[in-house]
Amino acid sequence: MSLDPATVRRMAAEIDAAPHGHTAVVIAELAKRYGVSAGTVYRLTRGHRAVASRSGRAAIPDYREWVQVAVRWAARTGAVLEDAIEAAVAAGDLPPQALAMPLSTAYRVRRELGLAPSRKRTQRLHADYPWQAVQIDGSHSAHMAVLERDGADGDWLLKFHRRRISAGGYKNKPLPPGRERVVYYSIWDLCTGYVEARAYVAQGENSADALDFLIGACQPSEDPRLPGHGVPEHLWTDQGPLFKGAAAAELLEALDIEVVVGLPYAKTRMGGVERSHRSRWRRFETALGLRGETILLSDLNSRLREYDARENARRPSRTPVGGRPVPRADAWAALGSRRPAERPLVAMPPDALAAAAQRARRRVNNAGVLSWDSVQYEVPDWHDCWVICRRPLVGAAAAAGRIAVELEGSKPPERREARPLQIRPYGHVRAVPASPLEKLLESGAPDGRADVYAPAPAAEAGPPRLMRKAVPGAPLDNPLRVGGAYASLEEALGEFAELYPWPLSPGLLGMVGAEIRDAGLDRDAVRSLARELAAVREAS
Repeated sequence: MSLDPATVRRMAAEIDAAPHGHTAVVIAELAKRYGVSAGTVYRLTRGHRAVASRSGRAAIPDYREWVQVAVRWAARTGAVLEDAIEAAVAAGDLPPQALAMPLSTAYRVRRELGLAPSRKRTQRLHADYPWQAVQIDGSHSAHMAVLERDGADGDWLLKFHRRRISAGGYKNKPLPPGRERVVYYSIWDLCTGYVEARAYVAQGENSADALDFLIGACQPSEDPRLPGHGVPEHLWTDQGPLFKGAAAAELLEALDIEVVVGLPYAKTRMGGVERSHRSRWRRFETALGLRGETILLSDLNSRLREYDARENARRPSRTPVGGRPVPRADAWAALGSRRPAERPLVAMPPDALAAAAQRARRRVNNAGVLSWDSVQYEVPDWHDCWVICRRPLVGAAAAAGRIAVELEGSKPPERREARPLQIRPYGHVRAVPASPLEKLLESGAPDGRADVYAPAPAAEAGPPRLMRKAVPGAPLDNPLRVGGAYASLEEALGEFAELYPWPLSPGLLGMVGAEIRDAGLDRDAVRSLARELAAVREAS
């Protein structure tokens, strides 16, 4: 139904003259009077009313400015909008008329200006190719508790509990004397979602277990269902042992792995690996209860490896291959072609963990003794100097308590092996102990004969393994290596030239080479010879 313009103008005038809050009542009376709907009255009078409708801008233009000032005040402490308006009026930033602004109008204006607080929005994590970025994290088991060590091989006996173990502790689940727990370490690829995990028994997360898992997960696997191998480019972690441990930081820097660390308790950015923990508790651990209550740690890891292989072969990759969803393991092998030529896949050195060590700066006193963690060590041939001490995380040297010390500022670095100080009994004259060579020669020559180049039996050839080729990794400078020999005479003469910069005649150069060759290309012998010749030249 349509009304004449004069009638529409009279309707609009009555609506404008309505008291505040009675607009809807007046519109309903007009609709009843003229036999139309309320929506028709709104539509016909929209362009003839002096006051803007609720769907448009605010009736008073100052409302927009007042709301912006109030929002700035609310952003300081997170106060609600009405309290922010009162505070702005008390401070003189808003006029007293702002207190009469309806709160519903203020909230509506805030929404129209886009100033209303919104929910935190996240962006999906993504990587261009496998092993460009990985997430690694450790978490305590939700259903497995440690009982005791089983047998002489040092394996651990674990027990399955149907009820989940809370994060606060082991309620009604006694801990062993060392308070050990089951800790899972997981690595998750941002490109494909490929995941691997391993269980350890320890008092908590530590650098040694985290590095052992990382290096093991980056080694080639005999199972073709687990194709992940090589050194990752970026390592995402929380502020755990890989971030706080000096030994881990030094090894990751040597491997050219960039560590990306987020803020504490920022679970969103580590959501991929955190999600793998929850799936492992719900599916893998609960399924272990079907086989019995107890299990050995080695058996747990073998079944965990089978679980990861099945998950990677069944779950679809985060990044499709050729526009089609494929399993994670297949996608990891197929998407390797996306790697740029300047960033090839580098193989993980097999002995990388041997180069990881705790580091500390200590001073050797006049007696050739230093102290580290309340333990005294005896350093051969060095007195009254500063040294860099390194203690291995794993291996026989760690079990024996030996450390490696490096003379601070020496180039190339000079290293010695330090052992715990052995206190000699009273009356024993302290002398220089016999060198290993002297002890060996005193033991006498071996008896018997040996065929050094006897043909070795041919090894049985197995089936060839198909694996993506990885370029060989650069050799690591093991900071725990003490002494040693050069690989060739050229390398030894090159370092001799750095220590003795003066030119040598061909005859003298031949004598130096013969002397180095007779010394077995020993590093210490080259340094000693360079110092002797330098002292003679300076004296002359």
